[in-house]
Amino acid sequence: MDDLEEFNYKLLANQGHHKKVKVEILEDEENLDDQIFLLLEKKFPGIIVKTEDYSSILKKIDFVLMETTIKNTVEDTINSIIDDIII
Repeated sequence: MDDLEEFNYKLLANQGHHKKVKVEILEDEENLDDQIFLLLEKKFPGIIVKTEDYSSILKKIDFVLMETTIKNTVEDTINSIIDDIII
């Protein structure tokens, strides 16, 4: 059996197998903030964020996420009520 056949056989035999990605456990909130901003810098190259700006930026992100959650919850509830009335 060549390598390709063996690989295909393994895929067929164990389709649900996925390599687990190791996730580093973040021990403190400051480290979590650093990780968040490292990811943002990767996502948006060219941004410059200072550590002292973290708090105000995270508050704005929190506000936007809460607004979005409320909007989506209201929309889902209204759609559910409309669906119940129509059906």
